[in-house]
Amino acid sequence: MKEWSNEGIFSSWYKWIGILLIFIGMGLGIGGAQKAAAADITDSVTGISGTDAQYQGEPVNSSDVANWSKDGSYQLVYHYTIKQGAKVQEGDTAKVDLPNGATFPDNIASTNLLDANGKSVGTFSAKKGDSFGTITFTSYYSHYILDRKGDITVYVQGSKSGSGPSSDTYIGKNGWGFAGNWFDGTAYGLDSNGRYQYVEWDILANPNKKSLDKPVITDTLQNTNSQQLYMAADPTVRIQYNGTGDLVNPADYTLDYLPAGSSQPTGFTIAWKGTLDRAVDVLYLAKITDPGYRNSGQAVTLNNQAKITGNINGNGTGNGGQITDVAGSANSKLTLGAGGNGGGTVATININVIKDWPNVPANVTPPAIQAELYKKDNVTGKNEDTGKSIELNNGNHYKGTFKDLDEYDSNNQKITYTVGEKAVPNGYQGTTDPKTPDDNNTVTLTNTYVAPTPQTTSIKVNKTWTGVPEGITTPSVTATLYQNGQPTDKTVTLDQGNSYSDQFTDLPKQDDNGKDITYSVVESPVAGYTSMTSGQQPVVNGQVNLVNKYTPETTKITVNKVWQGVPTSVTTLPSITATLYANQKATDQTITLNSANQFTGTFDKLPETDSNGKPITYTVKEDQVPSGYTSETSGLQPVKNGVVTLVNKYVPHQTAIIVHKIWSNVPAGVMTPSVTAVLYVNGQLSDKSVTLNQANQYTASFTNLPETDADGHSITYTVAESTVPSGYQTTTSGQQPVVNGVVTLKNSYVPVTPDTPVTPVTPVTPVTPDTPVTPNTPVTPNTPVTPKTPNKPNTPGKPNRPAQPTTPKKPTTLSTQQKTPQLPTKQVNKVSTPDTSDNGGLKTNRGTKKLPQTNDDPTQAFILMIAGIGLLILLGIGKLFKWQLKSRR
Repeated sequence: MKEWSNEGIFSSWYKWIGILLIFIGMGLGIGGAQKAAAADITDSVTGISGTDAQYQGEPVNSSDVANWSKDGSYQLVYHYTIKQGAKVQEGDTAKVDLPNGATFPDNIASTNLLDANGKSVGTFSAKKGDSFGTITFTSYYSHYILDRKGDITVYVQGSKSGSGPSSDTYIGKNGWGFAGNWFDGTAYGLDSNGRYQYVEWDILANPNKKSLDKPVITDTLQNTNSQQLYMAADPTVRIQYNGTGDLVNPADYTLDYLPAGSSQPTGFTIAWKGTLDRAVDVLYLAKITDPGYRNSGQAVTLNNQAKITGNINGNGTGNGGQITDVAGSANSKLTLGAGGNGGGTVATININVIKDWPNVPANVTPPAIQAELYKKDNVTGKNEDTGKSIELNNGNHYKGTFKDLDEYDSNNQKITYTVGEKAVPNGYQGTTDPKTPDDNNTVTLTNTYVAPTPQTTSIKVNKTWTGVPEGITTPSVTATLYQNGQPTDKTVTLDQGNSYSDQFTDLPKQDDNGKDITYSVVESPVAGYTSMTSGQQPVVNGQVNLVNKYTPETTKITVNKVWQGVPTSVTTLPSITATLYANQKATDQTITLNSANQFTGTFDKLPETDSNGKPITYTVKEDQVPSGYTSETSGLQPVKNGVVTLVNKYVPHQTAIIVHKIWSNVPAGVMTPSVTAVLYVNGQLSDKSVTLNQANQYTASFTNLPETDADGHSITYTVAESTVPSGYQTTTSGQQPVVNGVVTLKNSYVPVTPDTPVTPVTPVTPVTPDTPVTPNTPVTPNTPVTPKTPNKPNTPGKPNRPAQPTTPKKPTTLSTQQKTPQLPTKQVNKVSTPDTSDNGGLKTNRGTKKLPQTNDDPTQAFILMIAGIGLLILLGIGKLFKWQLKSRR
């Protein structure tokens, strides 16, 4: 085994120590490059000791603090100041002490301290039970290094314990920030900033354990914009016996939230149903909603009120068993968070910049330039661009100022500023290197003018002709060169020989003073053409374009308005507007025709050709036909011999005529026929007619009849019946006038005269009829006229013996439904005598042996009777057939 010598061991140790020292050195170098660690700068801040605190506007008194209660809340205000020249970096802290005997009742988590513009200068925080808090500064005071000061407001508690409730106390109230598990095990923690989200409010009712009869406890949250009863907690309200924590039986009380029916109550009542003789705790949570506290930890004060009403049972002494009314209330206030502010000002300087232009000719205006501000790094010496620049130009006389620049950096080191030109303009010599201000904080930038080498240019002049009709030869024109608005002796001629194009050449760009020359070209007037580029025309891209427009011949158009069929009763005619069209496209030219200009107007000075020299076809159109008229010349109207006539025709008013038909003396059962009524216009038959019949109740109308004719004269209408139907006569023959829009035609029924009866033939022996039906009750006849004594008849010849009648066939039914009576087997002579009864003149017969007039044989009378009966039957049947035939007609 090899043994190590002392010399080798020492050599090895030296080597490892050397390597270790190298790493230590590297670590120190790296550490030195890191950002400086946060420091406690309490000694650099004044106004934050326990004796600097103010209470109610006065310095705090130690004897007062000694009497402050643990259950109280006392506001302290500190006015702090950071010493001038003190270095403040982000993360630095300062300790704020409370007066002896005072502590923080709750945690204060990162309350923002803001300046007047809302920028954070730092935060304030404290722990529950501590006698000090901590300011943690942002980078604000490393930039705002002058007048660095602010205020801090905190709420603290004392150390003195309070006494127990007095004998006449019936209710107590207290509250504090809550962070922990509720009775159902749900955790209610702090927010991400370490601030309370909930407050626990507690009520101690009947602390002296009096015998209270049906007491009612009412709890009301105040500051409901900053806190809300937390209904999601389980239970929302816990009611338990003081000391044991046992739940009160819900059957002993009723719990109602206020206001009733609200989805977000602000209080509640607990009403005991019987006697309460024990002390009771009522506990619940409220959610903190104040935005100032939740967002930045600003102080918030929450208030709550509880009261109890009821009766206290007597103890049997005095009046014995008397019940006395009692009432108590308790108010509680809880303040969370803290408040504060801060501010400071920045030490600033201004740096002036001047631009100098040597050797610039008097008539040359230097261009504008950009001056940029740089900040020199105190370690590297490099100029760092600040991003700020100003323009120096002729308007500000090439002078400017960088204003309100920070004089010191965040390390309270004075800043060195420099100014440089962004770019040197063409035609000048200078530098863009930044320059340091002089003792007056002024930087002068210099650019020297460099005279340019004279340059020349040329200008091409082109001539364009427009609107020239075919066959027209364009003339030559002369163009003159202008220099800086003044004419020169240089001209060019443009004609067909050079295709109307020529040049001005070898023209200097600058004058003797180095100023650019502005050239322009002017054309001499040309008869018969209008210059579209009159006056001096600028040079664009080395060219000038001169444009001449042919001046065409002009014409005019007269427009007349004609009205047709206007009644003489119309005294005022409407005005109309006519628009001129060129090649069927509307122009912006219109004329108004009215009674003032006798409905005549003129379009003047109308070019006969367009811009391309093409002939223009003009037409005229009436814009809108007036109401009550129709256009006889609608659409575009051509020009004829320089005239356009627009014709409007009057639309006459229309009327209607109602035609009635009246029938008179028409027997019942007779159907009246249809008739035709025709319309007459001014006594002349028209082609209009109407049919009157039972379907239209003999009433029809002539409608849409014009009241005036084409010449505007009133039309007289009449109506006539075309043909009077057979069997009627009219009492309104001929043309009937219209009365109040109605014409009535009247027809009267004419009875038919009966024909002379034909002597009947001797009837054949009728067949035996069926048993006749019972006839209708006969009409009572008129009283018969007393018969005259007949002339004595001639003696008749001996009649032929009648043939023996054959046995009749089975009788057939007659159309009258009556049956012919059978011949009697026994002949009886009868005589007609006037009937003296009231049977209406109906003759009766009574038996006799002979005719009283002739005393003839009764056989002859029987034969005549049979003939008469047959004749009457034939006449009845004929009458019936004739009546049916007439009905069918």
